[in-house]
Amino acid sequence: MGARLLGGTYAQAGGEKAKADVTARAEATSELRVQLLAGNLPIVVGTVGGRPGINIMIDTGTSTSVIDARLAKSLGLELVPGQVQVLNGIFPAPGVWLPDVELGPVHQTKVPGLVGDLSHLKERFGVPVGLIVGLDVLGEFSFRLDYESKTLTFGEVCTDGIAVPVNEDSGFAYVNVEVRKKRLRLLVDTGASTVVLFRERVDPQMEWLIMTKQGGVQGLGARVKAAGNPPWKSVDITFNGNQRRAKSVYLVTNAGQFKDFDGLLAVHSLGFHALSYDHEARVLYLE
Repeated sequence: MGARLLGGTYAQAGGEKAKADVTARAEATSELRVQLLAGNLPIVVGTVGGRPGINIMIDTGTSTSVIDARLAKSLGLELVPGQVQVLNGIFPAPGVWLPDVELGPVHQTKVPGLVGDLSHLKERFGVPVGLIVGLDVLGEFSFRLDYESKTLTFGEVCTDGIAVPVNEDSGFAYVNVEVRKKRLRLLVDTGASTVVLFRERVDPQMEWLIMTKQGGVQGLGARVKAAGNPPWKSVDITFNGNQRRAKSVYLVTNAGQFKDFDGLLAVHSLGFHALSYDHEARVLYLE
């Protein structure tokens, strides 16, 4: 989804970044069933603030958990000032401390997050989503997200595929690709349903030659105007010499002023059938 919390809302004494308290529940199942919204966006069921049965999206494109405003209100969570950096800009956003999040064997308490309007997911897909989490919640556990078997499995993972290290500063994983002979750095984003490129970073001819379809992509709480490729004009994306054909690509203006990547890599839409994460090596693997 490409969302990042900005500012010092969650700074601890000494200026260190706030982290949740992490424990593993030995009695919890190590495999969760996954529902794929539109065939791409992974949803599992977990517990938030002691409330079970909450739909949670797994989104490696967000650095901080996002709780739906209605769920935050019903849990009586206290709001604090915050700021969020998303595709459509940088905006003030209420922050919260989530008392706990449980997801399979993962149990985190005092989870820093922000509050957002996630109602667009229910409106579009018919499924209410109460929380979006990324490696901020899952990063201390190795796991494998399998799009074919529709499972999220915790434990030892396969290290086959394209290795993408997680950046220690941002908490994101960036993969180097080539699009129309232009080298780009894309954020590996399980919360994106289509490939998104910043128009300022691509070959200028790409927009008027290929991206002729006007549309939009859904950001956090707002739809962003975009130019996309028609069905008969696919876009080739090259990884380490291996080429993949993207049927759906959109160009957006970099209103969020992201400097460390050039767009979003939607994992499943490019034909990858699984994503694994090795928490000791801090590396994602695209299979």
